[in-house]
Amino acid sequence: MADEPIKPDPYREASRICDRRIRRLALEHIDHAKVNAHSGWITGRSVFDILKCTVGIDAPDDDSHMLALLRDLTIKGWVEERDTRETTAQTFGLDFLQFKITGKGISLVNYSIPADPDIYDLRHL
Repeated sequence: MADEPIKPDPYREASRICDRRIRRLALEHIDHAKVNAHSGWITGRSVFDILKCTVGIDAPDDDSHMLALLRDLTIKGWVEERDTRETTAQTFGLDFLQFKITGKGISLVNYSIPADPDIYDLRHL
């Protein structure tokens, strides 16, 4: 029994693939926001609402799931994040965070730099 290889968890793999697609779609929607009246900044809530309305089954589960995926994009440098809370009574979350695509993020969306393994990419189907 010790010789048997560990079988991958199909649910975990499906969830990882879904998260890769959601990150890609979020990045594309943030990229589209660069032409808006707010100098390219879009709230996390707006990104979440757009994905919930358009994606369907691959949509983020809830606010904390969406926030985690957007923070992944921020940590990797694909987007900038801005906290817009004006008082300490306002809770940290999608409503008071804004995101803007970086030059590096634009390059990824346009497929002009190598793919990121955590973001869905048509070059790796």
